[in-house]
Amino acid sequence: MTTPEPAWLTVSEVAEIEGVSTETIRRGIAAGKYPASRASDAPRAPWLINAVAYERQRQTHAERVAIRQRLAGMAGGYGPEGREAAVDGAAAHNEWSPDQRDAELRRETAKADREALLSTLHREMHEDPAIRQRFEQLDAEERFEAEARELAERVRRAERLRKRALELLEDEDEDEDAGED
Repeated sequence: MTTPEPAWLTVSEVAEIEGVSTETIRRGIAAGKYPASRASDAPRAPWLINAVAYERQRQTHAERVAIRQRLAGMAGGYGPEGREAAVDGAAAHNEWSPDQRDAELRRETAKADREALLSTLHREMHEDPAIRQRFEQLDAEERFEAEARELAERVRRAERLRKRALELLEDEDEDEDAGED
């Protein structure tokens, strides 16, 4: 009984699946992130990725992400309920006044909001092909710095935009209240 030959994916096919450049995939192969081997013993033979092992790797990654997302919603410092429980515990332990407890909860909520914004903007930034292409032309250290600057600028812009929108909403509410008098 013979075992079937494994199906193989090219570097280009994997790059298309992941939405990255072929160079990114080649760097991943060099780092051992992909189940890949050369098509032959020739020194410059193309890399091929074992399709079954690659799909299993992707499925495992998706399952881990799903588990992390489920855990993020549990109490113990994750999500709004967990954050409030953690602050309440710290307030009781440190004998904070209600005002101190509320201030800490506002700080923790603002921190969580900013982290969520960072995560969203980081994902959007990497989904933008023009930015991804610009970053891939840099070496690792330059890329890190360029990504950090780009992300910081996007966060500043989003926070300014949110602040201005809240000001406009407050002005509209005041105008409505004045019109009711």
